[in-house]
Amino acid sequence: MATGVVDVYESEDLKDNQIVLVACGAGLSGELRTIPNGAGLTLKKAAIESKIVVRHESGSECPFSYMEIGPALAKTFGLKNGQRVSLDFSPGTGALLLYPQTVSSSSGLLLAELRKGREGAIVIGYALLSWLGIPEKAAGTAITLTRGAASKKLRLIIPANELDETFRLTPATMRSFGLAPRRKWRLSYNRTTRTLQLSAAAALPKRVKKVKKI
Repeated sequence: MATGVVDVYESEDLKDNQIVLVACGAGLSGELRTIPNGAGLTLKKAAIESKIVVRHESGSECPFSYMEIGPALAKTFGLKNGQRVSLDFSPGTGALLLYPQTVSSSSGLLLAELRKGREGAIVIGYALLSWLGIPEKAAGTAITLTRGAASKKLRLIIPANELDETFRLTPATMRSFGLAPRRKWRLSYNRTTRTLQLSAAAALPKRVKKVKKI
C-alpha cells in the first residue's frame, strides 16, 4: 500500500476519467510516485467509485503536491477546490482510495511582527501555509490560535513571498501565549474548526562563538 497526501484542484481541461498527480517541492508525498504513469485504476471514496486514468506531472514553483481533477469527477466524489485528501494506492487491486483529510501539521520558525496595525493578526508565510493546508482564500479572515488552555482569534495575513516558511506574531500576542521568537514550533491546522494548534518543537541550534587565540 502506497500512501500520500495531496491538495485537490479542478481543471476544465481534463476528461471525466482523468486525474493528474503533480509533484511539487520534494515530490509526491509518501510513495504515490510508484503509481505507473498512464495506469488505469479505480478511484474509490466510501461507496463511490469510478474508473480513471492517472498521469504524472512535475510542478516548478508549487510548495505542496496536488491532484488535478475534472469538475464532473470532483462533483461525483464530493470534492471541493483546494481540499486536502489522503490517497492510498493498492497495486494488487488497482484501487486508489481517497479520504478527506481534516488536520495537517508542519513546523515553522516564529518571528516577531513589529509593524504597526498588526495587533490581533497572525502572519503565515505562503510555503508554511501550503504545508498546513490553509487555503489562500482564508487571507483576511479569522483563525483560532491555541496552545494549551490559551486561545485567541487572529486575522490571517499572507505575505507576498511564496518561499516564506515562517509565521509572525506581535510581542504582545507572544507574551499572552508564553512564546519565544526565533524558535521552531510545531503547528497543526484543523480545516473544519479553523483552529491552529501550537506546541513546542526543537529549538534552533545556538551559534558557537569563536574564541580568539592569544
